[in-house]
Amino acid sequence: MLSYKINNCSQQEIKDLLSQFDPYSFIPNTHLRDENLSDWLLKLSSNACVLTCYFDQELAATMFFYANDVAVIKKEGYCTYFCVLPKYRRYGIASYSINVVKSYLRKKEITHFRLQCAKRNIAANKLYLKNAFSVVAEDDNCYTLVSRTIEEG
Repeated sequence: MLSYKINNCSQQEIKDLLSQFDPYSFIPNTHLRDENLSDWLLKLSSNACVLTCYFDQELAATMFFYANDVAVIKKEGYCTYFCVLPKYRRYGIASYSINVVKSYLRKKEITHFRLQCAKRNIAANKLYLKNAFSVVAEDDNCYTLVSRTIEEG
């Protein structure tokens, strides 16, 4: 059974989540070694929402995303970090998490959800395309993808 929580978290809580997930992210341990980690933790704890997703009450995935006042004004939420632990991959948890966040954004009248994904992360890019994201820009290393959170009527 899948369940979730969306909270604001302290810097320490975010760092604890990173210590559990970052070794399994696409580029392992990059955030924990980043010289800008303290700045990022402060920004996340001040402005971001944290999704934690559970599979049979065990922590399986986390996503850090912005749905703050700036996102509401711009009508665009932004995912800055998303990881599913390896033993929980291929159970639909990533799609479930994306849909939970889209629903959360929709309730705040945020119409778009943006993220970036490394071009080399083929599995994640397939996931996002399957979940109604479209590539809107790219550079040498990354795609920028956007999905509507509110269907056009």
